[in-house]
Amino acid sequence: MLTLAKEDDEERIYKDLAARSAVDGVILHGPKINDNRINMLNELRIPFVVHGRSSGSKENYNWVDVNNESAFFRATEFLIDLGHKSIALINGNPNMDFAMRRNTGYVRALEAQKISIDDTKIFNGEMTEPFGYKCTIDMLESNEPPSAIIASSIIVAIGIRRALDDKGLKIGSDILKSASLEHVFGHIVFGMVVALPTLAYRYIVASGGFAILLDADHLIQFFGVENIARMGHSFIFAILVIIIMMFLFGKKDYFLGVISFAAILSHISFDILLGGGSSFPLFTPISNSFLTFQANDWAIVLASGILIVLSIKIIVHRKIYFEKLNK
Repeated sequence: MLTLAKEDDEERIYKDLAARSAVDGVILHGPKINDNRINMLNELRIPFVVHGRSSGSKENYNWVDVNNESAFFRATEFLIDLGHKSIALINGNPNMDFAMRRNTGYVRALEAQKISIDDTKIFNGEMTEPFGYKCTIDMLESNEPPSAIIASSIIVAIGIRRALDDKGLKIGSDILKSASLEHVFGHIVFGMVVALPTLAYRYIVASGGFAILLDADHLIQFFGVENIARMGHSFIFAILVIIIMMFLFGKKDYFLGVISFAAILSHISFDILLGGGSSFPLFTPISNSFLTFQANDWAIVLASGILIVLSIKIIVHRKIYFEKLNK
């Protein structure tokens, strides 16, 4: 049974359904923060399930929901990793619980990267196509339009797309072009720089390629494990890569192992430089805690990668030298 009702009529309708025993249960949609409908349904003794959650409610109730905060944290973090600092959020009504959780995830991701919150780029309202269109047009016509937009629903995203089309812009091209090209080129160059002490073309090229391939770790974020989308920025991952690379391509190729590790440091270094400082879960999956770097720390991290490669080169050359002497 589908019942459409205005918000002011809900209480009367629920009481009428209970009095007539007209339904065996109710699905409560669109819960608000501290939604009093939950308390009312409990008092009426109508079985119900909430599609979502209601923060602040002290009532016992069954609910079905996704992790809205974590989802929007990861979405915002992904855009930050691409080099974006001006990220807009077109969200639902602020009194809706899901919208509050999504806003929390968005703000938390920006704060983790020391990016200031710009209230002029946060919109709340009915998640309709015209709402998405108007918000986007207003931002594009402002003095400081965002470089990326997060939409709270596919309907809103359709409005965003129409606004971009009307302005002659393309998603993934005009909106992301400058950040993505800078991101890719920078990682390749930094990756090649750390391998320069090897003085070997194949290691330098391999290091540059590996440094940019690290961002492919974002493809596995859909498994829903916290921070797995940034596994490539972890020392644990670096150690695993060394073992795998040396096993596949030669157990005695020490340079291959060390450039795999150094390329990860170069990747982190450029992310710090591009973001003006950044935070990384360096010990994922053992720990989800983040280590924060300041803007100038990129040089220290990059130099560390170069010194590691240089140290291994000296050790290997000394080993070869003494082996020749013994012969």
